[in-house]
Amino acid sequence: MADEAGRSLGEIERASQELLGVINDVAEAAQQESEVAQTVSERMGNLRTATEKSDLSVSQVAVALEQIRDVAGQMDRSIAGFTLPEKVQ
Repeated sequence: MADEAGRSLGEIERASQELLGVINDVAEAAQQESEVAQTVSERMGNLRTATEKSDLSVSQVAVALEQIRDVAGQMDRSIAGFTLPEKVQ
């Protein structure tokens, strides 16, 4: 009976060691997934920042183009009254 109890305890210890190995593997995989999730989160933040900057740049370009159009219109109006002298021969 003592031998059987010893064998049972040995089996319990082996099973416990196997279970501990599985738990460690799961913990390691969870840590790796956490690191990957953090990296993805950081990259998504960078992408959001780049998109916001791009949107701002597009808005600034649109404003600048409108200002150029206005200046071109003013220049057209300011030179409308000018005439070139006829060519002297």
